[in-house]
Amino acid sequence: MNAQFASILSARILANVLQAVNVIVLARAVTPSDIGMTSAIIGFCMVLFTVTDFGLSTLISKSFAREDHVMVASALRYTTITTWLFGLLAFGIGIGLSARHLIPLSLTALILSVAIDRCVEYRLSVPIAADSKIVPSSSILLRRGVQFLVFIALVVADVPALWAYALAQLIGAMAGYLQSTHFLRSRVVKVTTLLPWKTVFENSFAFFINSVTAQISTLDTFLVSAFAGAHSAGLYAAASRVTSPLILIPGTLASTVLPPAARATPTQARKVGLRLSVMLPAVLIVVAPVGFFVAEPLCALIYGEEYRAAGHALSILVLGIPFAVLAAALSAVLQAQGEERFVAKVGIAFALTFVSAIAVGGHVHGAVGAAIGGCLASAANCLPLVVKVFRLRGTSQPAPATSLGTADLASTPASADG
Repeated sequence: MNAQFASILSARILANVLQAVNVIVLARAVTPSDIGMTSAIIGFCMVLFTVTDFGLSTLISKSFAREDHVMVASALRYTTITTWLFGLLAFGIGIGLSARHLIPLSLTALILSVAIDRCVEYRLSVPIAADSKIVPSSSILLRRGVQFLVFIALVVADVPALWAYALAQLIGAMAGYLQSTHFLRSRVVKVTTLLPWKTVFENSFAFFINSVTAQISTLDTFLVSAFAGAHSAGLYAAASRVTSPLILIPGTLASTVLPPAARATPTQARKVGLRLSVMLPAVLIVVAPVGFFVAEPLCALIYGEEYRAAGHALSILVLGIPFAVLAAALSAVLQAQGEERFVAKVGIAFALTFVSAIAVGGHVHGAVGAAIGGCLASAANCLPLVVKVFRLRGTSQPAPATSLGTADLASTPASADG
Protein backbone atom coordinates (compact mmCIF):
# COMPACT_ATOMS: atom_id res chain seq x y z
CA MET A 1 0.00 0.00 0.00
CA ASN A 2 2.83 2.44 0.87
CA ALA A 3 4.43 2.07 -2.57
CA GLN A 4 1.10 2.48 -4.30
CA PHE A 5 0.23 5.55 -2.22
CA ALA A 6 3.60 7.12 -2.98
CA SER A 7 3.23 6.38 -6.69
CA ILE A 8 -0.29 7.80 -6.98
CA LEU A 9 0.45 10.81 -4.79
CA SER A 10 3.59 11.63 -6.78
CA ALA A 11 1.58 11.46 -9.99
CA ARG A 12 -1.14 13.69 -8.54
CA ILE A 13 1.39 16.24 -7.31
CA LEU A 14 3.11 16.40 -10.69
CA ALA A 15 -0.28 16.59 -12.41
CA ASN A 16 -1.31 19.45 -10.16
CA VAL A 17 1.88 21.31 -10.89
CA LEU A 18 0.83 21.19 -14.54
CA GLN A 19 -2.67 22.32 -13.59
CA ALA A 20 -1.24 25.11 -11.46
CA VAL A 21 0.80 26.35 -14.42
CA ASN A 22 -2.39 26.34 -16.50
CA VAL A 23 -4.19 28.41 -13.85
CA ILE A 24 -1.28 30.84 -13.54
CA VAL A 25 -1.29 31.39 -17.31
CA LEU A 26 -5.08 31.78 -17.22
CA ALA A 27 -4.94 34.18 -14.23
CA ARG A 28 -2.51 36.44 -16.08
CA ALA A 29 -4.82 36.54 -19.11
CA VAL A 30 -8.19 37.12 -17.39
CA THR A 31 -9.55 39.03 -14.39
CA PRO A 32 -9.85 37.70 -10.82
CA SER A 33 -13.61 37.61 -11.37
CA ASP A 34 -13.15 35.23 -14.34
CA ILE A 35 -10.89 33.03 -12.22
CA GLY A 36 -13.53 33.07 -9.49
CA MET A 37 -16.27 32.07 -11.96
CA THR A 38 -14.15 29.27 -13.42
CA SER A 39 -13.24 27.88 -10.01
CA ALA A 40 -16.82 28.16 -8.79
CA ILE A 41 -18.13 26.17 -11.76
CA ILE A 42 -15.48 23.47 -11.28
CA GLY A 43 -16.28 23.23 -7.57
CA PHE A 44 -20.01 23.05 -8.15
CA CYS A 45 -19.64 20.39 -10.85
CA MET A 46 -17.30 18.31 -8.68
CA VAL A 47 -20.06 18.07 -6.07
CA LEU A 48 -22.77 17.53 -8.67
CA PHE A 49 -21.02 14.59 -10.33
CA THR A 50 -20.09 13.11 -6.99
CA VAL A 51 -23.79 13.09 -6.17
CA THR A 52 -24.59 11.36 -9.45
CA ASP A 53 -21.98 8.67 -8.78
CA PHE A 54 -24.24 7.56 -5.89
CA GLY A 55 -21.29 6.12 -3.92
CA LEU A 56 -20.63 3.46 -6.54
CA SER A 57 -16.89 4.14 -6.74
CA THR A 58 -16.32 3.31 -3.07
CA LEU A 59 -18.53 0.24 -3.40
CA ILE A 60 -16.42 -0.86 -6.39
CA SER A 61 -13.22 -0.55 -4.37
CA LYS A 62 -14.52 -2.46 -1.35
CA SER A 63 -16.20 -5.14 -3.51
CA PHE A 64 -13.07 -5.71 -5.58
CA ALA A 65 -11.02 -6.11 -2.40
CA ARG A 66 -13.49 -8.75 -1.22
CA GLU A 67 -13.51 -10.40 -4.68
CA ASP A 68 -17.21 -9.75 -5.30
CA HIS A 69 -16.79 -9.45 -9.06
CA VAL A 70 -20.50 -9.46 -9.83
CA MET A 71 -20.98 -6.32 -7.77
CA VAL A 72 -17.89 -4.74 -9.34
CA ALA A 73 -19.11 -5.28 -12.90
CA SER A 74 -22.63 -4.10 -12.05
CA ALA A 75 -21.49 -0.96 -10.26
CA LEU A 76 -19.11 -0.05 -13.08
CA ARG A 77 -21.94 -0.30 -15.60
CA TYR A 78 -24.21 1.96 -13.57
CA THR A 79 -21.55 4.57 -12.80
CA THR A 80 -20.80 4.90 -16.53
CA ILE A 81 -24.48 5.33 -17.32
CA THR A 82 -25.03 7.98 -14.65
CA THR A 83 -21.91 9.90 -15.72
CA TRP A 84 -23.03 10.35 -19.31
CA LEU A 85 -26.69 10.89 -18.46
CA PHE A 86 -26.12 13.65 -15.93
CA GLY A 87 -23.04 15.02 -17.67
CA LEU A 88 -24.95 15.70 -20.88
CA LEU A 89 -27.90 17.08 -18.91
CA ALA A 90 -25.62 19.52 -17.05
CA PHE A 91 -23.95 20.48 -20.34
CA GLY A 92 -27.36 21.31 -21.80
CA ILE A 93 -28.23 23.43 -18.78
CA GLY A 94 -24.90 25.21 -19.17
CA ILE A 95 -25.75 26.03 -22.79
CA GLY A 96 -29.04 27.50 -21.59
CA LEU A 97 -27.33 29.60 -18.92
CA SER A 98 -24.81 30.93 -21.44
CA ALA A 99 -27.68 31.88 -23.78
CA ARG A 100 -29.02 34.05 -20.95
CA HIS A 101 -25.51 35.51 -20.48
CA LEU A 102 -25.21 34.12 -16.95
CA ILE A 103 -21.98 32.22 -17.67
CA PRO A 104 -19.51 32.41 -20.59
CA LEU A 105 -20.24 29.92 -23.38
CA SER A 106 -16.66 28.66 -23.15
CA LEU A 107 -17.23 27.32 -19.65
CA THR A 108 -19.96 24.92 -20.80
CA ALA A 109 -17.18 22.67 -22.15
CA LEU A 110 -15.68 22.77 -18.65
CA ILE A 111 -18.90 21.31 -17.22
CA LEU A 112 -18.71 18.26 -19.48
CA SER A 113 -14.99 17.84 -18.85
CA VAL A 114 -15.54 17.59 -15.08
CA ALA A 115 -18.20 14.89 -15.60
CA ILE A 116 -15.90 12.76 -17.76
CA ASP A 117 -12.90 13.29 -15.52
CA ARG A 118 -14.87 12.16 -12.45
CA CYS A 119 -15.94 9.00 -14.28
CA VAL A 120 -12.29 8.17 -14.97
CA GLU A 121 -11.47 8.67 -11.29
CA TYR A 122 -14.27 6.29 -10.32
CA ARG A 123 -13.02 3.67 -12.75
CA LEU A 124 -9.58 3.88 -11.14
CA SER A 125 -11.12 2.21 -8.07
CA VAL A 126 -10.48 -1.13 -9.80
CA PRO A 127 -6.71 -0.90 -10.41
CA ILE A 128 -6.21 0.79 -7.04
CA ALA A 129 -8.02 -2.06 -5.25
CA ALA A 130 -5.88 -4.49 -7.29
CA ASP A 131 -2.77 -2.79 -5.81
CA SER A 132 -1.71 -1.47 -9.20
CA LYS A 133 0.81 1.36 -9.26
CA ILE A 134 1.31 1.95 -12.96
CA VAL A 135 -2.30 2.22 -14.18
CA PRO A 136 -3.59 4.86 -11.73
CA SER A 137 -0.45 6.97 -12.07
CA SER A 138 -0.41 6.79 -15.86
CA SER A 139 -4.09 7.76 -16.04
CA ILE A 140 -3.52 10.82 -13.88
CA LEU A 141 -0.46 11.96 -15.82
CA LEU A 142 -2.05 11.27 -19.19
CA ARG A 143 -5.06 13.47 -18.47
CA ARG A 144 -3.15 16.36 -16.94
CA GLY A 145 -0.32 16.14 -19.45
CA VAL A 146 -2.69 16.33 -22.41
CA GLN A 147 -4.57 19.22 -20.78
CA PHE A 148 -1.33 21.12 -20.20
CA LEU A 149 0.00 20.63 -23.74
CA VAL A 150 -3.31 21.42 -25.44
CA PHE A 151 -3.86 24.55 -23.33
CA ILE A 152 -0.39 25.93 -24.05
CA ALA A 153 -0.79 25.14 -27.76
CA LEU A 154 -4.16 26.89 -27.92
CA VAL A 155 -2.85 29.96 -26.06
CA VAL A 156 0.11 30.17 -28.45
CA ALA A 157 -2.40 29.93 -31.32
CA ASP A 158 -4.19 33.04 -29.87
CA VAL A 159 -7.33 31.18 -28.85
CA PRO A 160 -9.14 33.19 -26.10
CA ALA A 161 -7.86 32.08 -22.70
CA LEU A 162 -11.17 30.81 -21.26
CA TRP A 163 -11.92 28.81 -24.43
CA ALA A 164 -8.38 27.40 -24.48
CA TYR A 165 -8.61 26.31 -20.85
CA ALA A 166 -12.04 24.71 -21.14
CA LEU A 167 -11.30 22.85 -24.38
CA ALA A 168 -7.98 21.58 -23.03
CA GLN A 169 -9.73 20.21 -19.94
CA LEU A 170 -12.30 18.41 -22.11
CA ILE A 171 -9.74 16.87 -24.48
CA GLY A 172 -7.57 15.64 -21.60
CA ALA A 173 -10.55 14.10 -19.82
CA MET A 174 -11.58 12.25 -22.98
CA ALA A 175 -8.05 10.87 -23.38
CA GLY A 176 -8.27 9.48 -19.86
CA TYR A 177 -11.72 8.02 -20.50
CA LEU A 178 -10.50 6.11 -23.55
CA GLN A 179 -7.55 4.75 -21.58
CA SER A 180 -9.83 3.68 -18.71
CA THR A 181 -12.05 1.76 -21.11
CA HIS A 182 -8.97 -0.16 -22.24
CA PHE A 183 -7.62 -1.05 -18.80
CA LEU A 184 -11.02 -2.15 -17.45
CA ARG A 185 -11.29 -4.80 -20.16
CA SER A 186 -8.24 -6.59 -18.79
CA ARG A 187 -8.95 -6.17 -15.09
CA VAL A 188 -12.67 -6.68 -14.55
CA VAL A 189 -13.92 -10.26 -14.41
CA LYS A 190 -16.61 -10.82 -17.02
CA VAL A 191 -20.03 -11.83 -15.72
CA THR A 192 -23.03 -13.14 -17.59
CA THR A 193 -25.65 -11.47 -15.38
CA LEU A 194 -25.56 -8.05 -13.73
CA LEU A 195 -27.25 -7.25 -10.43
CA PRO A 196 -30.49 -5.22 -10.46
CA TRP A 197 -29.94 -1.50 -10.05
CA LYS A 198 -31.91 -1.45 -6.80
CA THR A 199 -29.58 -3.99 -5.18
CA VAL A 200 -26.48 -2.08 -6.25
CA PHE A 201 -27.73 1.31 -5.11
CA GLU A 202 -28.93 -0.06 -1.76
CA ASN A 203 -25.38 -1.29 -1.10
CA SER A 204 -23.83 2.01 -2.18
CA PHE A 205 -26.18 4.37 -0.31
CA ALA A 206 -24.08 4.90 2.83
CA PHE A 207 -20.96 5.41 0.69
CA PHE A 208 -22.94 7.89 -1.39
CA ILE A 209 -23.83 9.99 1.65
CA ASN A 210 -20.23 10.13 2.81
CA SER A 211 -18.77 10.92 -0.61
CA VAL A 212 -21.25 13.76 -1.15
CA THR A 213 -20.59 15.33 2.23
CA ALA A 214 -16.82 14.98 1.75
CA GLN A 215 -17.07 16.77 -1.58
CA ILE A 216 -18.90 19.68 0.03
CA SER A 217 -15.45 21.11 0.72
CA THR A 218 -14.99 21.65 -3.03
CA LEU A 219 -17.89 24.11 -2.88
CA ASP A 220 -15.78 26.51 -0.84
CA THR A 221 -14.98 28.88 -3.71
CA PHE A 222 -18.61 28.80 -4.86
CA LEU A 223 -19.75 29.70 -1.33
CA VAL A 224 -17.18 32.49 -1.02
CA SER A 225 -18.41 33.85 -4.35
CA ALA A 226 -22.02 33.76 -3.14
CA PHE A 227 -21.41 35.33 0.29
CA ALA A 228 -18.35 37.54 -0.24
CA GLY A 229 -18.35 38.40 -3.96
CA ALA A 230 -16.34 37.40 -7.01
CA HIS A 231 -13.22 39.34 -5.99
CA SER A 232 -12.91 37.54 -2.65
CA ALA A 233 -13.65 34.28 -4.46
CA GLY A 234 -10.78 35.00 -6.84
CA LEU A 235 -8.36 35.56 -3.96
CA TYR A 236 -9.63 32.44 -2.20
CA ALA A 237 -9.34 30.39 -5.41
CA ALA A 238 -5.76 31.58 -5.91
CA ALA A 239 -4.85 30.53 -2.36
CA SER A 240 -6.60 27.18 -2.79
CA ARG A 241 -4.72 26.48 -6.00
CA VAL A 242 -1.38 26.87 -4.22
CA THR A 243 -2.44 24.17 -1.74
CA SER A 244 -3.80 21.87 -4.44
CA PRO A 245 -0.90 19.36 -4.31
CA LEU A 246 -1.50 18.95 -0.58
CA ILE A 247 -5.28 18.80 -0.94
CA LEU A 248 -4.78 15.69 -3.08
CA ILE A 249 -3.42 13.75 -0.13
CA PRO A 250 -6.78 13.01 1.61
CA GLY A 251 -8.48 11.39 -1.38
CA THR A 252 -5.35 9.53 -2.46
CA LEU A 253 -4.74 8.18 1.03
CA ALA A 254 -8.37 7.13 1.48
CA SER A 255 -8.47 5.27 -1.84
CA THR A 256 -5.33 3.29 -0.99
CA VAL A 257 -6.23 2.64 2.67
CA LEU A 258 -9.73 1.24 2.06
CA PRO A 259 -8.91 -2.00 0.14
CA PRO A 260 -6.33 -3.36 2.63
CA ALA A 261 -8.48 -2.19 5.56
CA ALA A 262 -11.36 -4.22 4.10
CA ARG A 263 -9.18 -7.34 4.33
CA ALA A 264 -7.91 -6.51 7.85
CA THR A 265 -9.31 -7.50 11.26
CA PRO A 266 -10.88 -4.77 13.44
CA THR A 267 -7.86 -4.79 15.74
CA GLN A 268 -5.45 -4.35 12.84
CA ALA A 269 -7.59 -1.51 11.42
CA ARG A 270 -7.71 0.15 14.84
CA LYS A 271 -3.91 0.20 15.09
CA VAL A 272 -3.64 1.83 11.67
CA GLY A 273 -6.19 4.49 12.59
CA LEU A 274 -4.52 5.33 15.88
CA ARG A 275 -1.09 5.62 14.26
CA LEU A 276 -2.51 8.13 11.80
CA SER A 277 -4.14 10.09 14.62
CA VAL A 278 -0.97 10.56 16.68
CA MET A 279 0.86 11.98 13.66
CA LEU A 280 -1.47 15.02 13.46
CA PRO A 281 0.12 17.24 16.16
CA ALA A 282 3.61 16.75 14.70
CA VAL A 283 2.41 17.73 11.24
CA LEU A 284 0.70 20.89 12.54
CA ILE A 285 3.86 21.98 14.37
CA VAL A 286 5.77 21.88 11.09
CA VAL A 287 3.06 23.29 8.82
CA ALA A 288 1.90 26.32 10.86
CA PRO A 289 5.08 28.46 10.84
CA VAL A 290 5.87 27.65 7.21
CA GLY A 291 2.45 28.84 6.08
CA PHE A 292 2.61 32.01 8.19
CA PHE A 293 5.95 33.25 6.83
CA VAL A 294 5.80 32.04 3.23
CA ALA A 295 2.17 32.55 2.16
CA GLU A 296 2.09 36.22 1.15
CA PRO A 297 5.37 36.42 -0.82
CA LEU A 298 4.56 33.11 -2.48
CA CYS A 299 1.19 34.33 -3.76
CA ALA A 300 2.77 37.57 -5.00
CA LEU A 301 5.52 35.64 -6.75
CA ILE A 302 3.17 33.20 -8.45
CA TYR A 303 0.22 35.41 -9.38
CA GLY A 304 1.54 38.97 -9.17
CA GLU A 305 1.15 41.77 -6.59
CA GLU A 306 -2.60 41.93 -7.22
CA TYR A 307 -2.91 38.58 -5.45
CA ARG A 308 -0.66 39.29 -2.43
CA ALA A 309 -3.75 39.52 -0.22
CA ALA A 310 -4.49 35.86 -1.03
CA GLY A 311 -1.56 34.98 1.23
CA HIS A 312 -3.62 35.63 4.35
CA ALA A 313 -6.14 33.00 3.30
CA LEU A 314 -3.38 30.62 2.23
CA SER A 315 -1.74 30.63 5.68
CA ILE A 316 -5.05 29.47 7.19
CA LEU A 317 -5.91 26.93 4.48
CA VAL A 318 -2.60 25.15 5.05
CA LEU A 319 -3.56 24.52 8.69
CA GLY A 320 -6.76 22.76 7.65
CA ILE A 321 -5.10 20.21 5.38
CA PRO A 322 -3.76 17.85 8.11
CA PHE A 323 -7.27 17.62 9.56
CA ALA A 324 -8.71 16.81 6.13
CA VAL A 325 -6.08 14.09 5.62
CA LEU A 326 -6.82 12.48 8.97
CA ALA A 327 -10.60 12.58 8.45
CA ALA A 328 -10.35 10.97 5.00
CA ALA A 329 -8.07 8.16 6.21
CA LEU A 330 -10.15 7.35 9.30
CA SER A 331 -13.35 7.41 7.26
CA ALA A 332 -11.84 4.87 4.85
CA VAL A 333 -10.79 2.60 7.72
CA LEU A 334 -14.25 2.72 9.29
CA GLN A 335 -16.04 2.15 5.97
CA ALA A 336 -13.86 -0.87 5.29
CA GLN A 337 -14.82 -2.28 8.70
CA GLY A 338 -18.56 -2.01 8.03
CA GLU A 339 -19.10 1.35 9.76
CA GLU A 340 -20.19 3.18 6.63
CA ARG A 341 -23.46 4.32 8.21
CA PHE A 342 -21.63 5.97 11.11
CA VAL A 343 -19.24 7.66 8.68
CA ALA A 344 -22.22 8.90 6.67
CA LYS A 345 -23.79 10.47 9.77
CA VAL A 346 -20.54 12.21 10.66
CA GLY A 347 -20.28 13.39 7.06
CA ILE A 348 -23.71 15.00 7.18
CA ALA A 349 -22.79 16.87 10.36
CA PHE A 350 -19.53 18.02 8.75
CA ALA A 351 -21.28 19.25 5.60
CA LEU A 352 -23.72 21.38 7.58
CA THR A 353 -20.93 22.77 9.76
CA PHE A 354 -18.61 23.45 6.81
CA VAL A 355 -21.19 25.28 4.70
CA SER A 356 -22.28 27.40 7.65
CA ALA A 357 -18.70 28.21 8.65
CA ILE A 358 -17.64 29.18 5.13
CA ALA A 359 -20.77 31.28 4.59
CA VAL A 360 -20.50 33.15 7.89
CA GLY A 361 -16.73 33.56 7.68
CA GLY A 362 -16.87 34.74 4.07
CA HIS A 363 -19.63 37.24 4.79
CA VAL A 364 -17.83 38.67 7.83
CA HIS A 365 -14.22 38.72 6.63
CA GLY A 366 -14.05 37.69 2.96
CA ALA A 367 -11.51 35.11 1.85
CA VAL A 368 -9.68 35.01 5.21
CA GLY A 369 -12.91 34.51 7.18
CA ALA A 370 -13.95 31.69 4.89
CA ALA A 371 -10.55 29.99 5.34
CA ILE A 372 -10.83 30.21 9.13
CA GLY A 373 -14.35 28.77 9.07
CA GLY A 374 -13.33 25.86 6.85
CA CYS A 375 -10.29 25.05 9.02
CA LEU A 376 -12.36 24.93 12.22
CA ALA A 377 -15.00 22.72 10.57
CA SER A 378 -12.34 20.26 9.37
CA ALA A 379 -10.83 20.03 12.85
CA ALA A 380 -14.21 19.33 14.44
CA ASN A 381 -14.89 16.61 11.87
CA CYS A 382 -11.97 14.50 13.14
CA LEU A 383 -13.16 14.13 16.72
CA PRO A 384 -15.97 11.55 16.32
CA LEU A 385 -13.92 9.56 13.81
CA VAL A 386 -10.98 9.23 16.20
CA VAL A 387 -13.30 8.08 18.99
CA LYS A 388 -14.96 5.48 16.77
CA VAL A 389 -11.66 4.08 15.51
CA PHE A 390 -10.43 3.80 19.09
CA ARG A 391 -13.47 1.61 19.88
CA LEU A 392 -12.82 -0.88 17.08
CA ARG A 393 -12.32 -4.30 18.63
CA GLY A 394 -12.25 -7.95 17.59
CA THR A 395 -10.11 -10.39 15.66
CA SER A 396 -12.45 -11.65 12.96
CA GLN A 397 -12.62 -10.10 9.52
CA PRO A 398 -15.91 -8.29 8.83
CA ALA A 399 -18.45 -10.07 6.68
CA PRO A 400 -18.84 -9.03 3.06
CA ALA A 401 -21.62 -6.76 1.95
CA THR A 402 -24.92 -8.51 1.75
CA SER A 403 -26.54 -10.00 -1.09
CA LEU A 404 -24.85 -9.77 -4.01
CA GLY A 405 -26.55 -12.38 -6.07
CA THR A 406 -24.94 -15.00 -8.26
CA ALA A 407 -23.59 -15.19 -11.76
CA ASP A 408 -21.36 -17.30 -13.92
CA LEU A 409 -17.84 -15.92 -13.98
CA ALA A 410 -15.51 -16.00 -16.91
CA SER A 411 -11.74 -15.56 -17.09
CA THR A 412 -9.68 -15.02 -13.96
CA PRO A 413 -9.46 -12.19 -11.45
CA ALA A 414 -7.20 -9.40 -12.51
CA SER A 415 -3.81 -9.06 -10.92
CA ALA A 416 -1.89 -5.97 -10.00
CA ASP A 417 0.66 -4.65 -12.42
CA GLY A 418 3.17 -4.23 -9.62
